[in-house]
Amino acid sequence: RIAKLVRRHQGAAIAVATGVLLVVTAALLAWERSSRKAAQVGQLVELGISKVEGGQWDAAEDFFRQAMALDDRDARPYRGLALIRKDRFNQLGAEADPKLLIEADELCRQALERDPDYVEALNLHGVVLKKLGRLDEAILTLHRLLERLSSAGPGDRTPLPRFDKLTDDRAPEADWTVVQGRPSVIVLEGWCLGA
Repeated sequence: RIAKLVRRHQGAAIAVATGVLLVVTAALLAWERSSRKAAQVGQLVELGISKVEGGQWDAAEDFFRQAMALDDRDARPYRGLALIRKDRFNQLGAEADPKLLIEADELCRQALERDPDYVEALNLHGVVLKKLGRLDEAILTLHRLLERLSSAGPGDRTPLPRFDKLTDDRAPEADWTVVQGRPSVIVLEGWCLGA
């Protein structure tokens, strides 16, 4: 009976199996393309961060813009562009145009729209808001950051900024400590708040 049933519906079974194989193959190819694109974006962002740390802001901006062109839904390039604006503002000192900070604020907001739990963007946004004199917003951002750190899961990795006394500013991101899971203690030092 079963053999007879299979013979009778053999064409339909082959068509269904072929359809399933095509759908699975298409899904695997899309996943592979997406993974490859995410890796390319990650590499461009890392190159951009290294250029920011070297003060090569134009080159950094090029890398972040290339990353955005590949995937404008990724938060990291937006945060990178905000970092450039903040660093340029710091570098120029009294001659700095406040528009740099306004742009940094907007770029941080765009990064956080894409990833509300992006700790580095929350951190940078708080610093930018403080520099803009918007202390209430900076404090709210600090609360969001502390909530995120307090609710971190065992697999979460959070980079924590370090201070470089020689430059009187944050150390390059490559020198930051990365904490896995929820930190048992969070120490908030005055330099984090620009004090």
